[in-house]
Amino acid sequence: MRMNQLVWFKRDLRVSDHAALVGAAERGPCVCLYIYEPSIMSGDDFDASHLVFINESLAVLDDALRSLGSCLITKVGSAVEVISALHNEYDFECIHSHEETGNDLTFQRDLALKDWTRSAGVPWCEYSQFGVIRGLKDRDGWARKWNAMMKEPIIKAPDAIRAASAPGQLILHEPTEFGLGLSGRTAAQVGGIHEAHQTLRTFLRVRGETYQQAMSSPNTAIEACSRLSTYFAYGNLSIRTAYHGLQAQR
Repeated sequence: MRMNQLVWFKRDLRVSDHAALVGAAERGPCVCLYIYEPSIMSGDDFDASHLVFINESLAVLDDALRSLGSCLITKVGSAVEVISALHNEYDFECIHSHEETGNDLTFQRDLALKDWTRSAGVPWCEYSQFGVIRGLKDRDGWARKWNAMMKEPIIKAPDAIRAASAPGQLILHEPTEFGLGLSGRTAAQVGGIHEAHQTLRTFLRVRGETYQQAMSSPNTAIEACSRLSTYFAYGNLSIRTAYHGLQAQR
């Protein structure tokens, strides 16, 4: 019998080039999860505009998952509490997620979850996505390994995902629910897979043609810059996808 799998989405809000999602879908029915973590959102580096972008990304991600037969579940709380409760409900066999390169809050969160997985006897499969190699003693050979990873084929989204339960309605939580107030950004980028790929296309084909010269002036840099950092930060777009797009355009 194929056991349930947990896919924990963090800064990888997409379905293509998503090793964790593919790995889980191959092993059994999936619970696709995003956690609103108050401890993370209370950090000095988190703003209401970040959550607006995340929610836009989650809505698009949920649509993509539904087209494959699944859906996105959102929960509020600490990762340990949420995942422990879901394990009681779904009895999933394994947690699948990408490695996260974040701040000390996310690092300590991961350490706490690692302790829980050991005590609960639940494997946690983490997949690299940015080319960051953990545990290196020096940088020798890092560039070669990074280039090798970027040159690997882009991982296709699963053809279908078996859901561990009947799809329910997506629940999004607004910044005011976490005491963040309202976003003051009036010209912020829109989150989501489609916006990310469109931004990459316009940069490679139009806006980036004068990049080297235009980036030196604030008058022209606003158009010539890539505008991709936000999409990389929340994983609407993988760096490998951008790398392949650049090579194809060249």
